[in-house]
Amino acid sequence: MHIGFRLFSLIATLLFSLHLAAQENLYQRWDGKSSRQLIDLGNQYFFAEKQQPDSALVCFSLVENRLGKASGREEREELCEAYMGLWMVYFFSYFDYSKSMDYLGKSNKLAEGLPELLPRVLLNYGNMYQTMGSQWADDNLNRKAADCFYKAFHAAVRVKLYDVADLAFANVIAVEWSLGQFAVVEKMYPKYLEYSAGRKETVDSRYTKLLYQGYKQLSHKQPLRAVETFKRQLPIVSTGVEYLRLLFNAHENIALAYASAGDYGSAVANMRKAEALARRYDLKDGKLEVYSYLRQYLRKGGWTAEAEAYQRRYYQLKDSLQNYQQVMGVSKLEFLGKIEDARQELEEMQQRQRVSMVLLVVALCVAGVVAVSLSVVYRKNRQLSAANKVLYKKNIEVQDAEAQLRRLHQEEMEKNAVLKTVGTAGGKAAEGAQETGKYKKSGLSEDAKDSMMARIKEVMESCEEIYSPEFNINTLAQLLDTNYKYVSQVINERTNGNFSTFVNTYRIKEACRRINGGIMKNYTIEALSNSVGFRSRMSFFKAFKLQTGLTPSEYIRQRRESQG
Repeated sequence: MHIGFRLFSLIATLLFSLHLAAQENLYQRWDGKSSRQLIDLGNQYFFAEKQQPDSALVCFSLVENRLGKASGREEREELCEAYMGLWMVYFFSYFDYSKSMDYLGKSNKLAEGLPELLPRVLLNYGNMYQTMGSQWADDNLNRKAADCFYKAFHAAVRVKLYDVADLAFANVIAVEWSLGQFAVVEKMYPKYLEYSAGRKETVDSRYTKLLYQGYKQLSHKQPLRAVETFKRQLPIVSTGVEYLRLLFNAHENIALAYASAGDYGSAVANMRKAEALARRYDLKDGKLEVYSYLRQYLRKGGWTAEAEAYQRRYYQLKDSLQNYQQVMGVSKLEFLGKIEDARQELEEMQQRQRVSMVLLVVALCVAGVVAVSLSVVYRKNRQLSAANKVLYKKNIEVQDAEAQLRRLHQEEMEKNAVLKTVGTAGGKAAEGAQETGKYKKSGLSEDAKDSMMARIKEVMESCEEIYSPEFNINTLAQLLDTNYKYVSQVINERTNGNFSTFVNTYRIKEACRRINGGIMKNYTIEALSNSVGFRSRMSFFKAFKLQTGLTPSEYIRQRRESQG
């Protein structure tokens, strides 16, 4: 009852405060403007030197609410632009990929009958896939991005939207380079020159041509020439805040060229210039990119401690963006509801009172339902808690036993010099078996399999590389100096599982050790999963549950409780 009463008070207070804010501030401030004025105002807020995404969200949301059932061409154009505005805010400011994808889909549906807006929608799709592909190192997403940029380019040329065409081709250059397919760009470049012939040079076109030249020089192993080419972009895009993204990218390009030349000091210096821009203009996606590149360049330059600091900043920012995303997902629904309430109140004073009473009654009902649900959940959680404690203790016992076995094994290896030659012997055994042809399928004897399995375990227990997302069976085979097919066969036969399951076993053990040691106490579960080599939170969750019997959250909770 105590929890339910506090929850009701909180809900009632929140509803009342939002009710007044919607009436007195947001609605009265902006609803009197036309849809076109609201769209322009939203873009001004978003692209301002001091970006105001919350205000931009209000402007675009008002248009969405006003034109939700638009039928005329002008209204559909305005609604499409509002959808694109909402996509920008949710994607670049709030990192809400689900909501941004939804709005981009709505804009695309409208743009099917609006050829002058379709190139921009396709360009946005490409930007979305490119950003996510870069963050998750996913070539499939980058490939989708490239396809969207190609479509945007051709669609823009058809309707003579030359600024969009320039930006689309610039993005084609960057994505195809990241995919190792710059030769495709070289074949396409003459067509770009043909389309742009006789047209007055713009900031976008000059930037794009220099971008192509710089990446071409990089592809031909001329990084220092690329540095000079990319530097020529700086005065072109330093003319106003509207070219902020291009200026940011120019500093990244210069850093990339220096890194390609092995000059990591200069690469870091130029990447810090990009970092300064991202901080000044609060480019959250830009900060993520900068932190990722800086940790790479610093590590390659030998500045390990600073590289680790940027790695922590990367995960902390990513975690904060995800938390902010969750908050905004609720705020948007509440805000739209309040817009409608405010409109009704201004139309009829009496109706305002009735609406307020309805909201309060709804809040009371919700609070009551939630209070009852919480009490049920609380009782069930108490029942689960005892079982979770048992599972946690068993996991700790297993980890302690494995740690003791590793210590004993190490001591035995130190005492017995013969074991130091296991790798060599195993390799020779495999070769000998293959030569004799005794085993037709693989050429590996049972002794050779046992020997190789022992070597595999040694690598898995001592090599930090297994906690990298890029670690695969080919990497393991290279470390063992053997054929990856042999490695796969031995793992399958000796563990009754595949390589992925085998690696995940070690990664989950390491995750447990980091939790138990308090190493990841200031990070989220996603940061923990990334640190041990998982590409997605879901795959980490499944592997952790399968191995420990507990979810990561339950395991962390049991650790905290065990420590008092």
